[in-house]
Amino acid sequence: MDMKIMPCTKGAGEYGYLCHPVCSNLPDAGKRHRGWRKIRCPVCGRGCWESEGHRIIKAQDPGIKTACTACALGKGMGR
Repeated sequence: MDMKIMPCTKGAGEYGYLCHPVCSNLPDAGKRHRGWRKIRCPVCGRGCWESEGHRIIKAQDPGIKTACTACALGKGMGR
């Protein structure tokens, strides 16, 4: 199976996921990165981070699929 990891662009929701970093992998990201806030993964409910960039992409493409990085990678591998 082929999986390609690339920057998110408008219309990417048709074929991929906007990935949110998992909080357990970056526990102090909210302190290090201005504007990052904790959210819940819409797939598994795990705590993850949302940046200003995520919010901009979601506003520009409301239909984009989002998930924590672990869920997005799992879906890309057919899980």
